[in-house]
Amino acid sequence: MLNQLFLFNINGKRFLTASTITLTIVGGIGWLWHPFWWLLVLVIPTVIIGILDMLQTENTIIRNFPFLGHFRYLLLSISPEIHQYFVENNTDGKTIQQEPTGFGQLALGKAG
Repeated sequence: MLNQLFLFNINGKRFLTASTITLTIVGGIGWLWHPFWWLLVLVIPTVIIGILDMLQTENTIIRNFPFLGHFRYLLLSISPEIHQYFVENNTDGKTIQQEPTGFGQLALGKAG
C-alpha cells in the first residue's frame, strides 16, 4: 500500500496536483473573503473520494481516473432510459401490422 502512495499513474498525479492547487486557491481566497470558505464543502469531499479511489484495488477504471470514473458508472446505470427515449424508435423490435385488428376491423366492416 505504501507503493501506491508514491507510484500513482499519470492521472492520479494530475488529480493530486489539481486538488492541491484547488485547495490552495480556495484557502487563499477564503483568507481574504470569508464566505469563500463554503466552497470547501464541495472541494474536500471530492478530494477525499479521489484519494480513496486511487487507493482501492478492485476497480481499475475508478483507480486510473479518480472521481471521474464514477461518472462512467452513473451513465451506465441510466443508459437504458437514455437509449429508450433518444435512440430507439417506437417500431424497433416490433413487427408492423399490415391490417388493422380488433376495433379497426369492425370500423372497416371486415369482421366476420
